[in-house]
Amino acid sequence: MERPKDFADFLRRMETAGIQVKHGRGGVISFLVPGQQRAARFRASTLGDGYGPEDVQAVIDGKAPTRTATARKAPAPRRVNLLIDIQERMRQGKGPAYERWAKVYNLKQMAAALQYLKEHQLFEYDDLAAKTDAATEQFHTLAGDIQQTEAELSRVSDLMAAVVQYAKTRPAFDGYKAAKYSRKYLAE
Repeated sequence: MERPKDFADFLRRMETAGIQVKHGRGGVISFLVPGQQRAARFRASTLGDGYGPEDVQAVIDGKAPTRTATARKAPAPRRVNLLIDIQERMRQGKGPAYERWAKVYNLKQMAAALQYLKEHQLFEYDDLAAKTDAATEQFHTLAGDIQQTEAELSRVSDLMAAVVQYAKTRPAFDGYKAAKYSRKYLAE
């Protein structure tokens, strides 16, 4: 990738890359990436070390080497865990009272899970898997229905706005029509 000629060229390249560049009071520059709700100020404390205006200017001037993109470590996948790992928490320095509370909490969680399985006659793993698949399918169906309803609400809202606009402009059109489409009335 070619190095920008100056700082203004750098900002132009950011805009051509699809990043909105905002100039605020006092010379503050902010970047708004598509999909973000809030703009990030152009300074090292916000964007990270090596990405402040001075750092970028140094790279443009050739006083600092260009930084290569570092591969980010993928976050560990989130998993549902209803039980507390007591041994891990004890290693973190929790006391004996916490250990007692965690044991009771874990027992209550296991009892609630067992009670749910008994109430719903889920004694076989295949039955539980089928129920899970059915619940997932129902969730996706409901999510699709919600999206359709939101789209319909948006359409109805647009229609309501059009009706209000029509009601506001109707008397003017009636007067224009009563004047037999006079250019003089239209000019008023």
